[in-house]
Formats: sequence, structure tokens, C-alpha cells
Amino acid sequence: MGFFAVVKALLAPALIALALYTLGAFVFLPLYRRHHARYSEYLPLSPFRSQTSGLRSRIWGTVSRFLVPRAYWGGRGVVDGSAGGEGGGVGGGSGGSGEDHFLEAGEGERMVGFGRDVERLDRGRDERGGRVGGGVEIDSLRRLSRDLEEGFRDESSEEEEEGGGGWVRIQLTDTSIHFRYSNSGKPPLLLVHGFPEHSRTWETIGPVLAQYYTVIAPDNRGTGDSSLSASDNYTAPAAGEDLRAIVDFLNITRLNVLAHDKGVGLATSFAIENQARVNRLILIEYPLPGYGYTETVSSTQLYRDWQLAFFAVPDAAQYFIQGREKEMLAWYFYHGSYAGDDVVSNALLETYTRSISKPGFLRAGLMYFAAAFGDAEYFTRRINESGKLRMPLLALGGEASFAPQSALEASFAPVAADLTTDIILKSGHWIGVEAPVRVAERALQFFGNGTEIPSVDLSSLDHTITMCGNFGAGCDITAGTNVSGPSF
Repeated sequence: MGFFAVVKALLAPALIALALYTLGAFVFLPLYRRHHARYSEYLPLSPFRSQTSGLRSRIWGTVSRFLVPRAYWGGRGVVDGSAGGEGGGVGGGSGGSGEDHFLEAGEGERMVGFGRDVERLDRGRDERGGRVGGGVEIDSLRRLSRDLEEGFRDESSEEEEEGGGGWVRIQLTDTSIHFRYSNSGKPPLLLVHGFPEHSRTWETIGPVLAQYYTVIAPDNRGTGDSSLSASDNYTAPAAGEDLRAIVDFLNITRLNVLAHDKGVGLATSFAIENQARVNRLILIEYPLPGYGYTETVSSTQLYRDWQLAFFAVPDAAQYFIQGREKEMLAWYFYHGSYAGDDVVSNALLETYTRSISKPGFLRAGLMYFAAAFGDAEYFTRRINESGKLRMPLLALGGEASFAPQSALEASFAPVAADLTTDIILKSGHWIGVEAPVRVAERALQFFGNGTEIPSVDLSSLDHTITMCGNFGAGCDITAGTNVSGPSF
């Protein structure tokens, strides 16, 4: 009896454990994976999560890999990009480790994406005799190292070279605006970003454009290193006035403008109110409110772009996103991309995450969405009052996002008197990082060499006061006045 009692005491728990393991590994785990794969289309928790792990998580990972069949871990890796070996996850090479496709720290500062299209661009240059529209010659992109244009480095860079570039913050009445600039002494080109980005989004195509232009790339109010709006105003005309203030402060009389996503509304507002100053205008991947955007957030479009309506209720969206900013951004870039893989480097994603995780900055970004219907009233009223934009306008869309070309024409024909439209191939919404060479090449074709625009010298910015100090509440450095005076 003693022997059978011992066997019973050992065998019964072992059989129960085996049954539970079999049930979990071969029933519940496949059901979970099927559920996860189904709903990852709407909010996939992509591999952009932190790459650091504690002792407990490493122990749990080791035990899990030992207990769970290898086939299931391999399948999971295909979804989240963590698989190594042959047939590894998205972005990973064959035989690589699970983390091979993550870019190392600092990779976000590089000219991401140039290598893929260098040969194609070289062939295009040969076919055109090495020139792009307006007599502009594009030099080999291989010489565009991370040291090419100082203004697109991180703030921690060493001191900028004279005449190269840098970054500045200027104090306005309702906010302070941070902007990067590069290659002083050439015709000015203003780059206006969208959501959830900031001025670092231009580090792929900015250096190419800076070969021929003085590139100025601000952080919109409530983004990047600019401050929040004191009046909580994130409408297109208010943020468009920030652009005018920058242009006034830099004594720019005429310039070209290129804008993407939500930046299109800001740039268009600036162009409407300052038509004589805008030489040429490129608007990328955003139908203006009142001319297509507000229709996109209607019920007929909510299956594909439900997030636009969700973001338009800032308090609710902030409640669900706060604490999961990185997951939201990873999904947002994934959702709008051409290939569906990781569009931006992990380092740049971390930069965007730090930006919108600052107190008030997530809500500020969402307020741009909430302002869409008020912006629609503004755009329709002002275009009816002043007529269509008179400067040449190029509207660009990504093949997998704002296409076919007739959709661009339908959105912008009521807005522009001199309209050109084009589709960027092999690209989704994030065309600046998905197809940087194609976008830079098309922009230079449209802008030409800028000889009709006076050059701008920004070298004096190193010796100019641009802020008002802690007691300068309400001052506007661009106007040279203090609106409210010091407060003690």
C-alpha cells in the first residue's frame, strides 16, 4: 500500500499538470493567437515596446520558451517582429536575432531610407542628364552623411559651424516656437510637419533640400520643443500665424513652403493670409477641412480611419492613450504605412514618444483634430472671400493612402487656381520616410532652383535675443513689445 500511495501522490499531480499544459499550449494559446491576429489590425501592440527587461521578465521568458512549443514562438515572432532565424519577423533578416531589426540608439538621426533608392535615383539622373527640374542638379546621395546639415542634428550636438545651421526658440504672445534651420544664405524653404511628429521628421529629406535652400523647420505649437498654447488654441489660423511670425522675425519677403499631414492646414492658412509671400506651395497627404477632411471622419469612413474621429474628442482619447503613448504611435505609423512594417526607427519613435508624453502635449496634439470642423468653416469662408490660392500648388499623395490622383484633384481643385497633382509610388501616408528620395526629387522638380526668391542670411541668429525670460509673460519678441508686462 505504501508504494501505491507514493505513486498516486506523485502521478496524480503530474497528470493534472500535463493536462493543463496540453490544454493551455494546444487550445488556449492558439485561440489567443487567433484573437490577437484578428484585432491587431485595429490596435496591434507592435514590437516598439521598450527593449529593456528586468530579471523577472528574463526568467519568465526562459521558462516560457522551455514549456511552450517552439512553433508557437516562431509564429508569434512573425506577428510582432521578434522571431529570429530563417523566416524571421518583420524587418528582421534571415538568420538574425529577434532584435536585429531594431535600430540602435541614435539611428533616428541618420538619413533613414536613402540607401533603398540611391540606385533608382542615379538611374533617373542618367536619364535626365543628371538634372531635376529648374536646372537643379542632385549630387550623389551617398555624400549626405549625418554631418551634412548641422541644423538637423539633435540639440546635444557639438557647436554648429558658422553658416551651417542650428536651432532657435522665439517668444510669441501665445506660445514659444522652436525651429531648426540649415544652410543659411540660400533661398528660404519652410517645412511644416503634422501629427504626431515634430521638426525631426524632416531629417530624411531635409538635408537633400538644404543643398539648394535655407531650410527652416519649426515645431508647431504644442509639439516638439515648442511650448503649449497659453490660450489652448490649436486651430489652423492660430498656428498659421506662428509661421507668419517666424517669417517676419527672419525678415523673409518670399519663400517656398512644403507641408505634410496636419501641417497642410497651417501652411494653407499662412498662404491664404500671405499670398504675395508664398512663391510655390507643396501640400502632402491631407485634404483640407471643408474640402475633404471633414468628410473623412463621417460614418462611411470610420471603419478605415476611425482614429480621426476618436482623436477629435481630446479628453476621451487622452484618457485611453495616456500611459500607452508608444503603443499608440507605433500603431499609428503602422496603420498609415505602405508596407505595414515599422516605418520609423525605434530611436525616432522614442523621440516622438518623449515629446507627446510631456504634460499637456498629448492633449495639444489631439486638439488639432478637435479643431477640424472650426477649421473647415475658416477655410471655406476665406477661400470664398479671397478666391483660390494664386501661387502654383503641388498636391502629393501616397499610393496606399491619398490615391487615386483624381482624389487629390477633387480635394484641391476648389482651393488652387494653378494645381498640379502627383502620386508617390510605394508609399503610404508617411511618404517622407517611406520614399524620401522620390519626395525630395519631386519637390526639387516643382520648386526649381529658387533663383526668383531672395536668399536669407540667418548667421546673425547666434547673436540675437529671441526670448523674453521668465518674467516676460505675454511678450512677443517678433513685435519687439511686451503685451502684458512683467508679473511679480
